Amino acid sequence: MPDEQIVWATVFDSEDESFSGEMTVSTTLLPADGGTDVTMVCHNIPSGIRLEDNEEGCRSTLDNLAVFVGG
Repeated sequence: MPDEQIVWATVFDSEDESFSGEMTVSTTLLPADGGTDVTMVCHNIPSGIRLEDNEEGCRSTLDNLAVFVGG
């Protein structure tokens, strides 16, 4: 399946080093019954960002994507 994975980097710029750095996000799209499974995996999350906050951000992004594509 073409275009099944999107990888991008986002840079956090902060004076506090625990919130600085480059995080890579890999988003995988796979066919599923009645639609598409979307999985996001984050690498190199800055140490100051709580895992729970990062997960909530990813969930929010996926929710927004679902609304955008009409799901």
